[in-house]
Amino acid sequence: MKEQDQENQAIISWLSPLNFWTKQQDYLSRRQEGTGEWLLNEGRFKEWVSGSQRILWCHGIRTSRLSA
Repeated sequence: MKEQDQENQAIISWLSPLNFWTKQQDYLSRRQEGTGEWLLNEGRFKEWVSGSQRILWCHGIRTSRLSA
């Protein structure tokens, strides 16, 4: 098990030089209370979590930049 963990860590380090755990802690420390609750309370999300739906499609929000 430990050897597999080391191999996984080596692959992650090879894929990206970013320290995932540091980034995650940074994001979590800046989270505003209530963020994302709308998703967690969404019926389709609950179906996906329960396993009754195998695919959850989350599309992004399209934004456009205004030129000054």
